Parts: sequence; C-alpha cells; structure tokens
Amino acid sequence: MLPGRVRDLGVQVDLAEVLPAVAAVLHPTRYDAAANLVLEALASGVPVVTTAMDGSAEIVPVPGWVALNPREVGEVSRCLTRALAHGERSACREAAESWPDTRNYRSMEAIASRCMDG
Repeated sequence: MLPGRVRDLGVQVDLAEVLPAVAAVLHPTRYDAAANLVLEALASGVPVVTTAMDGSAEIVPVPGWVALNPREVGEVSRCLTRALAHGERSACREAAESWPDTRNYRSMEAIASRCMDG
C-alpha cells in the first residue's frame, strides 16, 4: 500500500465489487490496444486516468485525464488530481455507453476490409 489516499489493490478478479469503492482508476500504460479496465471503470461511473498510448483513451470524457507520456510522473499526477477533483460519474457512464460493441465490430471490419483490398 502506498501512503495517503492511493492504494495498489493488486490483481482484482471481481472489478464489479471493487470499482464502486474507488474515487478514480489510474492506468498509466505504455501500450494497450483498448483496456477493458478503462471501459469497466467508466461504465461504473468511475473517472479514469490513462495515457494516449491506450486505445481506450479516445472515450475518456475529459481530455485532461489522458497523459501523453506515462513516464512523466508530474503529468500523470496532474491528470489524476483533475480526475479526483472533477470526476463526473454520469459523464463517465455516458462515455462508456458511447462505445457499444457494434461500433468496435464495424471499426475492425473496416480495417480488415482495407487490408484485404490491398
């Protein structure tokens, strides 16, 4: 456990049990195609700080919650501070709902079609 309000919960199997109890989720990834954690947290109404290297960053409702460089601790810290101060739970849920499965399938189908067409 880290000092203060930040806690490393380790590997959690049941996020539905954990997410209602957290103020924000920090996912400072150096690469993630589209983190399920981001979608699950937003769907639960929890603000998420991730990086521009996470495909899920495009649905994070507040640009100030997306760090450009996960190695810049100051930048990640500022994003987390913003998320904790202005975490609109309804905006988080709306962002997650804006990313339905059908949108993902259509995007993947378009990419596959372009690849096959040369």
